[in-house]
Amino acid sequence: MGMTKKELTSVAVVLVVLAIVLHGIHILIFGDPHHVAIYGFGDIAFLPVEILVISLVVDRVLKEREREAIRDKMNMVVGTFFNAIGRRLLDRLPKMLENREDVLPSLALAPGLEGASNQDSMQGGRDSAHEDPAGAGGP
Repeated sequence: MGMTKKELTSVAVVLVVLAIVLHGIHILIFGDPHHVAIYGFGDIAFLPVEILVISLVVDRVLKEREREAIRDKMNMVVGTFFNAIGRRLLDRLPKMLENREDVLPSLALAPGLEGASNQDSMQGGRDSAHEDPAGAGGP
């Protein structure tokens, strides 16, 4: 929840008034308005550099957050793809390749799974090698 324009203006006015009051107290305590003016102008002169540094840092943080959000969304899309059809694709892909024996180890398919049916693929690729030994898991 961001601040409204009216709230932001109120905060800005309060901060400016506070700065004037603090400078006035400094003049009353030390009695040197020339010293306060010199440092006040020095602070004002350095203000553009401070704004530049802050804006660059904020810009970098916002870009990194945006990049992370896009990466998370892409991971969800890729995960959904492989959840839906990736297993079936990996089952069918080796059958189309000429150098099948070289490719199968890098696909990390178990030997009994390369010919799994579509129904088995949709259920997470269960077959006899993955069934519950007690038979409680069902077919």
